[in-house]
Amino acid sequence: MGINSGVLKKLKDRLYKKEETFEERRKRTRIYGENIGQMPSYWQSASGEKKDGSVMKTIFISLIILLFIGASAAALYFWFSESNIISSRNISLEIKGPAYIEGGKISNFNVFVENKNKTNLEVADLILEFPEGAYSIDGVALKRERISLGEVKSNERIGKLKDIVFLGLENEEKKVNIVLEYRLAGSSAIFTKNNEYLVKISRPAIGVSVLAPKETNSMREIEIKIEAVSNSELAAKNIFLHVLYPSGFHFGNAVPKPSEGDNVWLLGDINSLEKREIIIKGIIEGQDLEEKAFNVSVGAAKEDENLISFGNASASLIIKRSPFNLSFFINGKDGERNTARAGDLVNLDLQWVNNTPNFVRNATIELQIKGDVYDERSISARGGVYRAFDKKIVWNSSGVPEFSLVSPGDTGRVQCNFSVLDLLPAKNINDKNFSIILESKISGMETSEESQAIEIFDNDLKEIKIASPINFTSTALYYSGPFKNSGPMPPRIGQETTYTVVWSLSGVSNDLSNVKATASLPSYARWLGVVSPEGAEIKYEERGGNIVWSAGHINAGTGVVMPPKEVVFKIAFTPGSNLEGLSPTLVSEGILEGRDNFVEDDFKRSFQQVDIILKNDPNFKYEEGKVIR
Repeated sequence: MGINSGVLKKLKDRLYKKEETFEERRKRTRIYGENIGQMPSYWQSASGEKKDGSVMKTIFISLIILLFIGASAAALYFWFSESNIISSRNISLEIKGPAYIEGGKISNFNVFVENKNKTNLEVADLILEFPEGAYSIDGVALKRERISLGEVKSNERIGKLKDIVFLGLENEEKKVNIVLEYRLAGSSAIFTKNNEYLVKISRPAIGVSVLAPKETNSMREIEIKIEAVSNSELAAKNIFLHVLYPSGFHFGNAVPKPSEGDNVWLLGDINSLEKREIIIKGIIEGQDLEEKAFNVSVGAAKEDENLISFGNASASLIIKRSPFNLSFFINGKDGERNTARAGDLVNLDLQWVNNTPNFVRNATIELQIKGDVYDERSISARGGVYRAFDKKIVWNSSGVPEFSLVSPGDTGRVQCNFSVLDLLPAKNINDKNFSIILESKISGMETSEESQAIEIFDNDLKEIKIASPINFTSTALYYSGPFKNSGPMPPRIGQETTYTVVWSLSGVSNDLSNVKATASLPSYARWLGVVSPEGAEIKYEERGGNIVWSAGHINAGTGVVMPPKEVVFKIAFTPGSNLEGLSPTLVSEGILEGRDNFVEDDFKRSFQQVDIILKNDPNFKYEEGKVIR
């Protein structure tokens, strides 16, 4: 603008002259402005006067510019000096390895740490967290590993090589989590940086194949062949094979035999390219055109006994309608689970139909009853004969005339019944889980004009599982039992008499679980909290007055070949005048509930109440069973 530095200095001196009024300063600056020439038009008012605050505005704008320059300089300083500050952005953490691997193959992975800071990392550790199915080259399962890097200097890059073997299913994704922990000089704080590495399995570690017939008739025996081959470079250790059977499959036998139940095999260690083979036989039943699938998994067992699968496969077959079909109903039901109790009467209906377009001659139905828990003397068969030597009921044309010649599409049925024994034959701890197996077969000769007569047949198989008998007694005592009782006998109005109550469970033929007994005390009875044995899970609920015994698991044979399961507790009884001459209840009628593990069903039944007539106390006198005054 043509204003030199000397003029600016004079202007500054005049602006800050002491003891000068604002009006005097304004006039002086106006005169000074006239001396240096005409001021720009935007400094003048509409009337032609120059603005009074023009100099102040100049100073304000100058200060803004100075502040901007200072802030920019500071920003540039911090920008260019950031490398002198420890920042996680200046630390590189990466893992390099293949994106796809074959299960069981040894794969090399490199983990790199690079410190781009100007300052050293005093202490640094790598932490690797592995997924299920990750193993070392020694076959040890990898879970979490810490690798010490020590000091990582400025601009230093450290690499660690790791050999890993992944076992798993095809296309299964595995993730390795990587954590870098580091500490700075003079600080106890630990800082972290995280990354992860994903890899996908291109081929399973163990190849599995399942061979089964493509189709079969219902109730036919079939054979399933399973092969497992290791694709791993290393030995696959402690390998299990699980088979999931379809509904309607009845396991018969297997080579080798299962290690657990009927569907689990321990294959042990399988070396590279080594093969294991299992052959399973059983009966399959189902409806016409129903598809049945067998699913097989091979892998290692986890801590929770589930399987880490390294390979799987499945095979399906179709059920075709039998030409001479036979099926039967147990107590009117055609279900997969059939149960009965000791003493029950079992009714059977065997239904047949000729599905061929031809005549069938000399038809015969045979029903074999297997098991030792039914009463042979109770067997009754309409039109059939029971043969004791092979335990079969036989129906033929002598008892069923239409069996001599069965027309195409003809259908019919035969019937029989028998009783389950009242007392099951349990003699030792191995006598449990009783059942009755029913195997039936229909056969006949199909005849046609075009071909020679051929035998056609069909089978059906059913199992009746016997639910466990359960005897539960609730008994009151005074003179006997583990506790000493007190109070008058017979009980007197207004006076307290104590009693011992025994709950006993016996007669069990199957394992029971979640068994619980519940009953209540009347208002005139009191829970004393004295229990035997110590530690028994029995409690009294003040609200509602319920006594709850959580007996839990009960082994088969309890109260039969081993002592019954019992709990004993003590109560107090104080009768009121309204009970004079009566035999009041001490413990109410109760409920026993739980689950029968063999028949896979819950049970719930009641047990009797207990009053002051102590029928099971040998020293009790009948006249002591009523309240007196």
